[in-house]
Amino acid sequence: MKFCDKLSKLRKNNNMSQEQLADKLGVSRQAVSKWESGISFPDMAKIIELCKILNCNMEDLLDDGTTGNNKTFETKISINTYLKEVLDFITKTLNMFWSMTTIEKIKCILEMGFIILIMILIWSIVGGIIQSIFSGLLYTLSPKVYTIIYNISSIIYKIFGLITGAILFIHIFKIRYLDYFTTIEDNNAETKTKEKPIEELEQNQENKNERKFIEHKKNKIIIRDPKHSTYNFFTLLAHLVLWGLKFLAILLAIPCVISFIFLAFALTTSIYLIKGGIFFVGTTIILIGCLLVNYIILKIIYNFILDQKHNFKRIFIIFIVGLFIAGLGGGISFTTYLTFNSTTQSNEIQYTTKEETIPYEDNIILNFLYYDVTEIIEDNTQENIIIETTYNKEGNTILEDDVFINSYYDDKYLNKTIKEYSIYYLMSPNYNFIDELNYLIDKLENKERIDTYYQESRDISEIKIYISKDNLEQIKNNYEDYYA
Repeated sequence: MKFCDKLSKLRKNNNMSQEQLADKLGVSRQAVSKWESGISFPDMAKIIELCKILNCNMEDLLDDGTTGNNKTFETKISINTYLKEVLDFITKTLNMFWSMTTIEKIKCILEMGFIILIMILIWSIVGGIIQSIFSGLLYTLSPKVYTIIYNISSIIYKIFGLITGAILFIHIFKIRYLDYFTTIEDNNAETKTKEKPIEELEQNQENKNERKFIEHKKNKIIIRDPKHSTYNFFTLLAHLVLWGLKFLAILLAIPCVISFIFLAFALTTSIYLIKGGIFFVGTTIILIGCLLVNYIILKIIYNFILDQKHNFKRIFIIFIVGLFIAGLGGGISFTTYLTFNSTTQSNEIQYTTKEETIPYEDNIILNFLYYDVTEIIEDNTQENIIIETTYNKEGNTILEDDVFINSYYDDKYLNKTIKEYSIYYLMSPNYNFIDELNYLIDKLENKERIDTYYQESRDISEIKIYISKDNLEQIKNNYEDYYA
């Protein structure tokens, strides 16, 4: 093998890029690239340094024709080599993916997903054909032997298909995307010393003695091969998916904006109430932390919708700081609240009773007859129907009737008018949220903790019906006939 091929092979075996090797040698990446391309050759001092860096001797590095060694160049393959290659593949994939634009990410996912579907389809078709042939060959065997052989062969086929599919998928992904992206970055140093390219030294004879220069840290650069073909179908599909995601992001942003406004209002109120004690200091800190978290969520949505770049480091720091501040404020408020004097407030429900009369008709249906009625009292002296409702006096009950036409195609009920009665409970509009809030703030300012005990209750406690026996039977028949 020639020197250029050996150098490239040894560099890759040591898991080094051209730029990393150039940094250690104190030369430019272009110089290493020319050595590996066979355009130029390093001097003896650089060859000695290369041997030290690449952990080899000169015979392993120099041209076989020069040293007289015509043996095939062999590399040591070990588990560590395979592990490094896998990790390098993962690193390159992640660098490529995070450096792509949003539309390129979506297109990549769609294309790879389509390839997976194609492979699954092929695998299923081939598996079905093999299964038919295999079943025909094993048909003459006993059922027990057939079952054992069939199950074992199915497992082998699935494992083979999984491994083959994974290898094909990785290879297609590599040649389709990974090979068309080059990442150039240096995370090890802010600045570095390099040798100038030979061409530049030859052109600038006056500065020939200045062989080295300082290069600042490079930003990540992704170069896409211009000859790399793209499929218009996947591009269009990726745009549609991206627009859909942006629409969902806009819908998500609406409650985030509302919550941000509410938190800002609550923060202003809490700052005004700080004079009430440490408890309100804690609530103020909580709201500041929640505002920071809410801001970060809105910032992420805004950047996504307008295709702005994310500063993930800043976003992560602000998010963690927001959570920490909210937790700190929560701890302050909670521990302060525990020191308050405990007062008990019984929330006893008061009930009232209302009586309403429904004129009896043959077409009446009471939809609450089988579900909500507490008691049916037969009173044959009653011509009409009396509904007695006991309910929470904070609200009111409404007895409504709906008139409609039976839609059953039955001679007996067709075009028959049905009047169905329902009972609804409505909360009283006299409930005053501001008064309740002032009461709560007053208790907290006086360092009083309210322990409220609620009695188990329903808005409508009971419903009694006073009706004659014949009328009750008719109403039951109406209900069963109509809802049967």
